[in-house]
Amino acid sequence: MIVSGVADYIDDKQQKQIQAEKERLQKEAISKQAALIQALRDDAQMSRERQDYLECLNQQLQKALEDFQREAVQDEQV
Repeated sequence: MIVSGVADYIDDKQQKQIQAEKERLQKEAISKQAALIQALRDDAQMSRERQDYLECLNQQLQKALEDFQREAVQDEQV
């Protein structure tokens, strides 16, 4: 009976350790997932900022091309 009680105690202790490790791993996975989601959001925001920057550059280039075209027409008329 004592052996059975000791075996039950050891088994219970191991089960608690296993459960605690599972909970620790679950918390770690949740933390890493949250960090990954934040990194993806940051990348998306940076991509959006980059896209806005490139659109602004494109508009400036378009205006410069229109100015060049207007000057070319004026030069032809002179």
